[in-house]
Amino acid sequence: MKNKTLHNAFPIVAAAIGNRFGIKVQVGGDQAYTNGKLIQLPAYNGKRSRLSGCCLGLAGSRSGAYPLFRLSIAYGPSVLRRRLAGAIEDVRIEHELAKDFPGTRLTLRTVIENMIAKGGFSAASAEDHPANILYGYVLKSLRARVLGQVALQPLVDQTELALKATFPKGAVIRLQGLLSEVPEGLTSEQDCLNLTDRILTMIEQEVEQEKQKPAVVAIASGGSCVC
Repeated sequence: MKNKTLHNAFPIVAAAIGNRFGIKVQVGGDQAYTNGKLIQLPAYNGKRSRLSGCCLGLAGSRSGAYPLFRLSIAYGPSVLRRRLAGAIEDVRIEHELAKDFPGTRLTLRTVIENMIAKGGFSAASAEDHPANILYGYVLKSLRARVLGQVALQPLVDQTELALKATFPKGAVIRLQGLLSEVPEGLTSEQDCLNLTDRILTMIEQEVEQEKQKPAVVAIASGGSCVC
């Protein structure tokens, strides 16, 4: 009975979410995609009980492989810029969604827990590429703090260690300050992109300042500056 109820409710929930964001949502088959005007979601399959939360979660989340709802902004060639802005926008959308559909918060929390159990989320290490460390920290820390997906917190803590080992101290402090603007300081996808650009600009500034420190020390001690 429960599976039948979920099966019948899934298209209704998906359509309601689509209406919330002014996007047409269609449910059926086993594929998820968007063509810019329509979002196709897979039908709920009650036989896959462990995926029940994931099926409903696809209606309310853009995390994972499907770029749902991200339709209007040109992100340019930078993969990191697009991924960071997407992670921030995902959190903003899911936070807003929970205001109209409170049950999605628990559903999405279940989705994340399932993903962690399957290895879909893991902590970054200091050996990882700096871009992956930065992205991983932004993604996991915002989801844990803003969306209450507390199962991610151990991964956040480990990734923060990698972040501190990779980036200047000032960059880590300023990054955490900028992320505190999520979600209240964001009202649109453009806001999320603007915040991303501020983060990337800040990182560049802090890294450049860090590079200049040896030269400053050499000059202060009477040594020569190698330019």
